[in-house]
Amino acid sequence: MNETIGSIQTIFTLGLAFMLLIVISFLVITFLNQRRKWNLQQEMGRLKEHQQNQLIEAAIRSEETERHRIAETLHDEVGAILSSVRLHFSNINSNQLDEKGKSLHEKSKMLLDEGIQKVRTISHNLHSTLLKEFGLNEAVRNFLNTTVKGTLVKVEINLDNNYLIQNAETDLGF
Repeated sequence: MNETIGSIQTIFTLGLAFMLLIVISFLVITFLNQRRKWNLQQEMGRLKEHQQNQLIEAAIRSEETERHRIAETLHDEVGAILSSVRLHFSNINSNQLDEKGKSLHEKSKMLLDEGIQKVRTISHNLHSTLLKEFGLNEAVRNFLNTTVKGTLVKVEINLDNNYLIQNAETDLGF
């Protein structure tokens, strides 16, 4: 009888150990599965962020390309037409005009010159070669020199002169 009780206890102990092994295996598998799931979610988050950055960079490049195209069109086509008009306008002999005609001629010439200057300014603002060719530091210096020059405002800038431009577009954070 002791042998029967001993073998029942052995079978019970083996069964209990087997069930415990199954439960532990299930917990380990669940833990590993959750960890893998978490790692995949982290990777998806990184990929999503990378994709968003690429979309932003593409949008900025597209916008810069369009600005460049508009600037060239303004400068090359509209600017050329206005300059041509200015040349033709200069050929008008204002001495043959009466006082009202002379006044209108001068006013028109002044407005035409202002229009040419505005087209030139808009074109340069849309497409700053200074920024692309020389980078952000030089563009900031130039901007401050042109906007503050001759005013009562004093500006002091402190830029890293040792910074080497690798790519003007990436220097701007594109």
